Amino acid sequence: MLFSSSKKAMKKLKSARNNLAVIRYDDDNSTFIWKHPEEDFQIGSQLIVHESQEAIFFLNGEAFDTFGPGRHTLETETLPLLNKVFNFATKKDMPFHAEVYFINYATQMGIKWGTDSRVRFVDPVSKIPFDIGASGEINLKVKNGRKLLVTLVGVAAGLLRNDFGAQDGGRGNKQAKSSAPVMVKGATYYSLSDFFRAPLMSEVKSSLASAIVTKQINIFEIDMYLETLSGYLREKIAPIFEEYGLEVPQFYVSNVSLPDDDRNFQELKTLQTKAYLDVKAEEVRHNIAKAERDRRITEEETEAQLEIIRAQNRAQAQKISAEAEAASERMKGLAEAEVMKEKGYSEKDIIEADVQKEYARSLGKINANLGSGGGTSGGGGGSVASDFINLAVGMKIAENVVGKLDNMAAPLGEKQQAAPSEKTEKTQPAQESWKCSCGAENKGAFCGSCGKPRPETWICSHCGYTGNTKKFCENCGNPKETPTWKCTKCGTEGNTQNFCGECGAKKESAAEK
Repeated sequence: MLFSSSKKAMKKLKSARNNLAVIRYDDDNSTFIWKHPEEDFQIGSQLIVHESQEAIFFLNGEAFDTFGPGRHTLETETLPLLNKVFNFATKKDMPFHAEVYFINYATQMGIKWGTDSRVRFVDPVSKIPFDIGASGEINLKVKNGRKLLVTLVGVAAGLLRNDFGAQDGGRGNKQAKSSAPVMVKGATYYSLSDFFRAPLMSEVKSSLASAIVTKQINIFEIDMYLETLSGYLREKIAPIFEEYGLEVPQFYVSNVSLPDDDRNFQELKTLQTKAYLDVKAEEVRHNIAKAERDRRITEEETEAQLEIIRAQNRAQAQKISAEAEAASERMKGLAEAEVMKEKGYSEKDIIEADVQKEYARSLGKINANLGSGGGTSGGGGGSVASDFINLAVGMKIAENVVGKLDNMAAPLGEKQQAAPSEKTEKTQPAQESWKCSCGAENKGAFCGSCGKPRPETWICSHCGYTGNTKKFCENCGNPKETPTWKCTKCGTEGNTQNFCGECGAKKESAAEK
C-alpha cells in the first residue's frame, strides 16, 4: 500500500499512533462483520478479540493474519504474513497500512422473513388452485469468517443483519422495499437482504408449494404442519447461505396466509366445515350408543353378581338352619337319654318291652284260637297256623333288634359289650371305647360330645382285625379289599363296579336273575 510522504501525512500518522494503542470492537451484536475505521497501525499495538469474535488483517483485497479470542500484541512474530510484505525488522518505527475486520460468530436470532407475493399452488385434496403466502423467522451464524469476508464483503466496511421480505407474507401483495448499502460515518455497510433476499424468496416460494403437495397437506389443517414445513424449507435454503460461509441453525414458518378472499376457497371451507361437523356428530352418536351398551352390560354384570351373592346368602342361611336343627335334635336326644338314665332305663329297655308286649299279645291270640277250636282257617280271629307264623316272625325281629341293640352304647356311659369272635380274640382285644373326630372318648354308638355316630368298621381279611375305619388295616397295614360280585347273567366273577365288565348287566338286575 502506498503512503503519502508529505510531512502533513506523517504528522497525522504519528498523532494517530498513540490513539491506536488498543484495537477492539465493543459495539452491539447486530453485525456479522465490522471493519475498524482506522487503517494505519503501529507495531506493539494491542489487539483485543472478545469471545465469539475473530479478527482478520486484510490488505489489497486479500486476507492475511487471523486472531482468535484474547489479547494480542502486534509484533513481528504475531504478523508473519504481513511481515513478508512490510519487513518490520527494517521498519520498526514505521506504521503499516492494513484493514482489520472483526467477525462475529454469535448466532443472529429472530431475523424475520416473509414472501413478498402470493404463491400459486394446486391444493392436493380438492385439486383447486389457490394463492398463499408465508412468513416466519430465521437464525443465522457465521461458519467460515474468511470465506464470508472474501466472497461477499470485499472492500465494504461490514455486513449488517436485517429482515428479508414483507412481514405480512404477501397478504396484501405488497412488494418489499429494495435495500441499498448503508453509509455509517462515511463507511459503506451492506445488509443481508442486499445479497440473499432474491434467492431466499425464490427458494421459499417454490419449496413451500412443493412441500404442501408432496406432504399431501390439507390447506385447512396447514397450521398443524408448520414444523414439517419449517424443516423442509430449512433443508432447501441452507445451501444458499453455506456457499458464502453462513449456516442456518434454525428456520421457522410461523404463519401461512390463506386466500380468505377467494370465492372457491370460501365454498371449499364451507364444505369442509360441514363434513367435519357431520363426522363429529357421527362420533357423538357412536359414543352415546357405546356408553348405553356399556351401561347395560354393567347393569347385567351387577345383577349377576348380586344374584350370586343372594344365592350364597340363601345357601349359608340354609346351612345355618340345618346345623341349628341338627344341634337341636342332638340336644333333644341327649335330654331324653339323660331323663331315661335318671329313671334307670335305656332305649334298649323300651324296645325290649315293646317286643315282649307284642310277644304276649301273639301268645294270647294263639290261646284264644286254641280255646275256641280254631282250625286251619278261621273267621274273625285267624288260624292258629298264621298266629304261630306271626309269632316266629316277631321273635326273629326281636332277635335282630336285640342283637343290634347289643352293639349300641347304653345311655351316658353304660356299655353293652358284644362277644368277640374267636379270630378277633386271637388277634386284637375287644375294643371298649372309641375316639371321635372331635377328640372325645366314647363307649356308645354315638359321640357324647358332638353326637356323631361311631364310624363303621371293617374286618381285615389278612389278620382278622375288626376295628378298622380307614383305608388300611390298623393292625397289619394291608389295604381294604374292594368287595366283588359274580354276574348271574354271564357268570363273570370279580366285578367291582355297578355293571358287569363282560356283558354289561347291572349289578342289581344280574343278581335278580
